[in-house]
Amino acid sequence: MKNLLRADFYRILKHKLCLVSIILSAAVPLLIALFCLGIRAGANSIIGDGAGDVLGEAYLNGKTLMNGTFSLNNNIGLVLPIFCTILLLSDISSGTVRNKVIHGYNRHAIFFSHFISILTYAFVIMFSYALFTALFGCLILGFGPDKVPSGAIGSYAFYYGLGFITLLFICAACCFYTFAMMNTAGAIILTIVTCLIFGLVGSILSNVYTVFNKDVYVVISRMIPSMVTSTIGETFQVYEEMPPVYIDWKAFLEGVAGVLLFGGLFYTGGTFIFSNSDLK
Repeated sequence: MKNLLRADFYRILKHKLCLVSIILSAAVPLLIALFCLGIRAGANSIIGDGAGDVLGEAYLNGKTLMNGTFSLNNNIGLVLPIFCTILLLSDISSGTVRNKVIHGYNRHAIFFSHFISILTYAFVIMFSYALFTALFGCLILGFGPDKVPSGAIGSYAFYYGLGFITLLFICAACCFYTFAMMNTAGAIILTIVTCLIFGLVGSILSNVYTVFNKDVYVVISRMIPSMVTSTIGETFQVYEEMPPVYIDWKAFLEGVAGVLLFGGLFYTGGTFIFSNSDLK
């Protein structure tokens, strides 16, 4: 197992995409923050009456940027599955996976090694992205620790914790499609479609509140990997009439359960398919 992990980590580190993704994790938050700042300045200049300041207070601020840190449907959240899939397939397309099997390595161990290595890569990229999103969002657009309600501090910690745990689901899906398709285009398309579907389901469930009640909406939404991490840790308040719902231990554990459920299904399916596949 150590040899497999060492080889997989080395392959990822030497890939040019690794450096590119690290640069993007810092560049994207900076560009988005500057873009939002430009819109605010333009609104003040063209519309006047502090229109840009109003936009900044309501939408174009550091909190908004942080709100989308772990979203599966935009920015790094949408690009990361593509990078992970490409890095995974680089080992398959080169014939290295086939050679590992020929040399007697267990297929479950090979799959697990790829999962752990790509999960580590995803964690590093997302950590960098989350760090620079918060940094540039606060420095350029405003929204520092002094504006976080005292009752929401723990909720923010749970938010970021769930965000990183959601990477288990993303990487499991990437591994599943990669080893099932053995094809770059097919694996990337299906991985992206899966993330978009989960995001769409989350949007649909956000309307459950208008049909049922808040408790039904909250419980269901927490079981969808993209839902909790698509809303900032301060509140789940989708509609103005909904009272704020902070992320506590119960909500955190429900979110973890959803990630483990769907991530586990993808991981189990991936190992089953790979164990029974005919490598050429």
